[in-house]
Amino acid sequence: MAKQFKAETDEIKEEILVVMEELHEEILEVAGKRSPTDYLEAIDQAPVLLQHFIQEIAVETGWWFSVIAGGPLPTDSGNIHTHSFHIGHDFLVKYVAFSIDPEDADSCC
Repeated sequence: MAKQFKAETDEIKEEILVVMEELHEEILEVAGKRSPTDYLEAIDQAPVLLQHFIQEIAVETGWWFSVIAGGPLPTDSGNIHTHSFHIGHDFLVKYVAFSIDPEDADSCC
């Protein structure tokens, strides 16, 4: 994409930059109008949306995915909360024979 941008004329580059700036301003304007309730509704919907999205990508690629998200939670006075979403096997499912005995220092080597 950067290569294509560099190949454009100065006039086209300026046009693109103007549009990008307009979009950026629109995003900031919309973000400023969102209420804590709006954010909470989106936060509540995020797990379902991510689950469907990640599942589709996993099926298509054969890969496993983890997504970590975090930010202020309106129902907890804006305190930061984090959530994680996973698709695929976790370490113990993939490596069933792997175990570490905390009493045995040689069990991991």
